[in-house]
Amino acid sequence: MKTLIPRNKFHQFKKLKNISINLRKNDTKAEQKFWNIVRTKRFNNLKFLRQKIIGEFIVDFYCHELKLVIELDGEIHKGLRERDTERNNYLKNNFGLNIIRIENKFILENTKEEIEAYLIKII
Repeated sequence: MKTLIPRNKFHQFKKLKNISINLRKNDTKAEQKFWNIVRTKRFNNLKFLRQKIIGEFIVDFYCHELKLVIELDGEIHKGLRERDTERNNYLKNNFGLNIIRIENKFILENTKEEIEAYLIKII
């Protein structure tokens, strides 16, 4: 079923859609590695989407079955903690989502098996 977007939100959605497509084409090494772990139901038979538009934001990874957002944070996020907290609150309060933040460094420095074990533990 298609979701209808009010006219006043259409241009904002179209802009976010273009950004989302661009982010998928230019993902980081950590995002590439994580995506290879969770794509096509490879992790616990759960479907993950990447660079998913939710409300006013684009999230790194989203699993509808778990109502879960996984954000991979690089160095830039150290200076944006307050903004990230506001964003997390928006997603939780408006959509009932749980947000997990994982540092890029963890993804890059650990094996697939170690990342999967960590995900099982925190989900």
